[in-house]
Amino acid sequence: MGVKQSRFNNVLVVQTGNQRGSSTDSDVFVILYDTSGNATEKMLLDNICKDDFKTGAHDTFFINLPVSFREVAKIELWTKQCHIELTSSNWFIDVIEFRRHFGGNTITFPVFRWIKPEVHYYLYPWDAFLPHHDPDKSQRAAEIEYKCTIYKLNYQENFPVTCEELPRDEEFPLKYKRGILTKKLDIILSAMWTKIVTGDWNTLNDVTNIYRRRKLPMPKSVKFWREDTWFGYQRLNGCNPTVITLCEEIPSK
Repeated sequence: MGVKQSRFNNVLVVQTGNQRGSSTDSDVFVILYDTSGNATEKMLLDNICKDDFKTGAHDTFFINLPVSFREVAKIELWTKQCHIELTSSNWFIDVIEFRRHFGGNTITFPVFRWIKPEVHYYLYPWDAFLPHHDPDKSQRAAEIEYKCTIYKLNYQENFPVTCEELPRDEEFPLKYKRGILTKKLDIILSAMWTKIVTGDWNTLNDVTNIYRRRKLPMPKSVKFWREDTWFGYQRLNGCNPTVITLCEEIPSK
């Protein structure tokens, strides 16, 4: 049984993570298991004339399944070690989705982990089990052991516990890093522009420098907003009295 390019088959969608170095050139294999314990043959996930499993990519594979194959209950996934590595053999998967055509449901298999070559991973729908209900306790134990090796804690007296080195699992995806840098640049430029047009704020009265006649007119309350009576009024009626007003009657339109 193999993977075929046909719009009439079942669909397996693999979403590669957006972390640094999350893509792979390794051969990727899967075996699907249904709720009755039936298993497919080993299938190579490979689209002809397409470079699959790149950073942030959603790769779609069309799969032929026998009519007797029931709902997918488990996916076995593994990769082969690359002989010539153009990218890392380790591969970060966000999620895998199985979709049946002809009105079938979508089954989601969360992964959110680095896939090591030559290691077989067993994925389950939604992947949420209590320890004593986990159908693959050996895999869970191996993952916990791996986590203990990458999360090396540093204990210092009178200081919070820190991690010696940030694991790759905790790194922000590239798109979020770009978003953070873009937002940081926007804040810096906005602050520079505000300082140019309003000057330094050395006193509370300097805050009024931000108001301009056309774009941001001076509110009437500026003249007496520091008086005790006005402070009490704001405390009782809200801190934005220039915008929020009492509706005494329903407008006609």
